[in-house]
Amino acid sequence: MKNNEESKLMAKEICHYISDRRDKKEISLLKDKPKKEKGGINTRLLAIAKKVLEKSNNSLKILESSKRDKNQTVLEFQKEKYKKLLVLLDEQKLSNQVIDITNEYKKGLLVINQEHQPNIWLNQWADKARDISFATHVGKLTHSSSKSSSVFDKTISKNSAYLTTNTLDDLMVDTATANAASAPAGEILTLKINNKTLLDYIKENKQDPFDLLSGNQTEVKSWMTGFKQAYDSDKKSSHFLAKQIYFPIDDKNYHLLMPLVSSSIAHTLFSRFKEFFNDENELIREQKKKDKYHQKPAVSYPNRASLNVTGSNHSNASSLNGKRGGKLTLLANMPPKWKSNQQFSLKQNNLLNKTLSYKLSDEIKELQHLLLVIKSKEVSYKKPVMHNAIVKNVNEIANSLFDEVIRINLLINDKGWTQQSNLPLSQQLLLEPYRDDEIAVQEKIKKQWQSELADDFSYWLNKQLKHKKLALTPIQQALWRDIFKQQLREFIALQEVVL
Repeated sequence: MKNNEESKLMAKEICHYISDRRDKKEISLLKDKPKKEKGGINTRLLAIAKKVLEKSNNSLKILESSKRDKNQTVLEFQKEKYKKLLVLLDEQKLSNQVIDITNEYKKGLLVINQEHQPNIWLNQWADKARDISFATHVGKLTHSSSKSSSVFDKTISKNSAYLTTNTLDDLMVDTATANAASAPAGEILTLKINNKTLLDYIKENKQDPFDLLSGNQTEVKSWMTGFKQAYDSDKKSSHFLAKQIYFPIDDKNYHLLMPLVSSSIAHTLFSRFKEFFNDENELIREQKKKDKYHQKPAVSYPNRASLNVTGSNHSNASSLNGKRGGKLTLLANMPPKWKSNQQFSLKQNNLLNKTLSYKLSDEIKELQHLLLVIKSKEVSYKKPVMHNAIVKNVNEIANSLFDEVIRINLLINDKGWTQQSNLPLSQQLLLEPYRDDEIAVQEKIKKQWQSELADDFSYWLNKQLKHKKLALTPIQQALWRDIFKQQLREFIALQEVVL
């Protein structure tokens, strides 16, 4: 009983799909621009109305500028517009030109209705399924004019080191077309009821939904035979526009490999990239920008590129390609990060030296520029907007210093290595805040080393900001120190936890 009910629902779904295509044809007949004085019924009637009616006609102005109501379908709106145009033109005094247009619409409608009778439509389209293939890898995505076969990847073996189609949790199967005009034959096979597609019925050789649409068994068997061509074919062929790679396997033999784009992977990535712009991810990135916490990580895809693989009609290649707007997104293929051969000299006696000044020159110049603007505008440092801007710039310099500290730590992995250096003890503890030797422990008990480090930083920064138009005093130096101390506490706490 359940199977019978599902078959009825599938038959209704088939009729709904065909009916929807019928409506689109009628919308096109009414709405589209005329071609060689054919079609575009409403456009042509409106042009006649503009000629024969006065420009001041309010009804014509209202009709011309009218918009579809949210509760109206596009077809309902176009049909209503057609009727109103005929009323404006006065059906009792219609010109021969208007009569010809209305007759064209009526005849066109008869043809559309006839072609979209379920059995007639299925008779026309079932055999076109030979141009359709359900695939994970689509030949036309390599070259839009290629007629090479598409492939359904049914491999089982997986390797966690590689992203392959069969590793996808939710595999999206594409509908590839050798001939774009045959696309509806593939679309109808993807109709689904209770997670079972029309193609599944055909694969199982179950013709129940078709039986409900025709009592003619010859006709039903013809549909089944025609639609089976969409999947029941082992014939694969290449094409002169396909890409090929010569791969030698010994001195005398070789394989010709044909790379194909995995539309299934491309669409999974496309869906993931769309999520990048949803409200939640926008909020996460905003929190990160403000240096605030969020329970979920901020994800980014740096250095993405986009490849356009088709022309204006993206469904010509495949149905999923149409949904992606004909674009393939390429991720950056980053090279391995080799271990740096740079060394940190244990002989240097100060981290806050010329080398650091050079590395942080951009951040320092930005703060210097801000201070010059504040002075030229004669604005107080204590004004909230100015104070916040200064804090932000000093924090950027401090964070860049901490980045340098982390980089130095990556160069040397030996615990306690700073004891061998000539750096002041406060700077040694900045590099190794987790040191637990007696000297380090005693210094931490005194709780003076962070203050000493903040003093050194503020003195160094004041020196770097030196400018003939800036008269920096101990007041500004104290401000750099207070801002830095807060950032330093957070950095040390984080380092002690992580390391």
